[in-house]
Amino acid sequence: MGTKSFSEGLAGDYDRVTNINYIELLQSRMIDSPGKPRVTFEGSCEVMGKFDVLEHSRQIPLVSKKLASLLEECCGNSIQFIPAEVICRDGCIEDYSFINILNSEEIIDLAESSYVPIPGTQKPMTFRQVEIRSDAFQEHEIGRDLNYKSPVFVSERLANRIAEVVDRRQEFLPPQKALV
Repeated sequence: MGTKSFSEGLAGDYDRVTNINYIELLQSRMIDSPGKPRVTFEGSCEVMGKFDVLEHSRQIPLVSKKLASLLEECCGNSIQFIPAEVICRDGCIEDYSFINILNSEEIIDLAESSYVPIPGTQKPMTFRQVEIRSDAFQEHEIGRDLNYKSPVFVSERLANRIAEVVDRRQEFLPPQKALV
């Protein structure tokens, strides 16, 4: 795209003081009256507006109007759109929304995945490699794992549709390539 990558300093800062607690957005339930969360970026409106997914300091996908339209078409009943205020160094962009993933199911095959457990438990703290259950995504195209809420997983079908529409697949990985 000819612009800085997020790894070169364009990742945004989610305003933890005035925004909804992002942990609520990891719970896979509808949020009533969430307000308009804001994320601040060092890039200009022109640069930031070229991305379909904006990286920031929390694990809630922040997507462009173009990607939101595709997600609504493919999985409207599995997500809630929360309009966001994207503050750039030279202005504000209103065409982005956080997506609140409403579907939570057992997606990760823990028996086949490689992970470091939380001390004293068998629950994953961090993954080395994620394997997806063969019966995942039977009813939904997008979701969070019941036991490990951080990553957003998408079906291969949705990953392919996203690849057709957006320049990057960041944040959204097809199940067999999902790494945390």
